[in-house]
Amino acid sequence: MKKKFLVIVLFVSFSVTGLFANPVKDFAEAIAYGIYQLAWPSATYKNVEVEDFKSDGSSKQIILKFNGNSNQSVCMVGDCPLWFKLKINTDQEFHIQSMSLMEHNAILQPPFKTSGAIAQAVANANSK
Repeated sequence: MKKKFLVIVLFVSFSVTGLFANPVKDFAEAIAYGIYQLAWPSATYKNVEVEDFKSDGSSKQIILKFNGNSNQSVCMVGDCPLWFKLKINTDQEFHIQSMSLMEHNAILQPPFKTSGAIAQAVANANSK
């Protein structure tokens, strides 16, 4: 009886997971850490939020908010929140076509200050 119950629970669990799979969130989570590290190499990545999503059939537009914390050398009172928003345009298979920085809360160094960092992020994300 226990085996039958376990099989039923696993089946329902996997079915619910498949039913509520979110490819946009999966895409965001797959690229988030690498992009955040390119934006601020010394900061600590925390999470990514999907703020907006639009699809017109042939392309997708996704607005993501990347969240993390600065290190103590930048923030005198511990770890301070450090975030930025990107607008990402992809094709239907989530291959990145373009990205643009929308806003951020950095005071000293804006994200992607290093020349070519956004181009590097696009190349890295498309290679996965």
